[in-house]
Amino acid sequence: MGAPINAAPLGFILPSTVSNSDWILLDLIYPDRMGQIMGLAANPDHQWIYMSKMTPDEVAYFNIFDNRGRASIGHSALDMVEDPNNHTVRQSIESRTLVRY
Repeated sequence: MGAPINAAPLGFILPSTVSNSDWILLDLIYPDRMGQIMGLAANPDHQWIYMSKMTPDEVAYFNIFDNRGRASIGHSALDMVEDPNNHTVRQSIESRTLVRY
């Protein structure tokens, strides 16, 4: 097991604190194409939780989109330091999976 992370923990917005109008489309502009992703506009009503002192052997999985209406989970690295004596910075590996059944 590696050292727990200290900086930029992975945070999630509680879906019950997000209104539909908070979701916005963000353009992704590439040299040969354009795409879009969903993002969240800042809202003081959002309540955040985060993975405190996560270690490399821990994983978080969450829903980004569901066509049957389950809540999407807004997430981001948080600009914070939990322990100034620990200098382990979070590294992120993201894998998206499409499930059809």
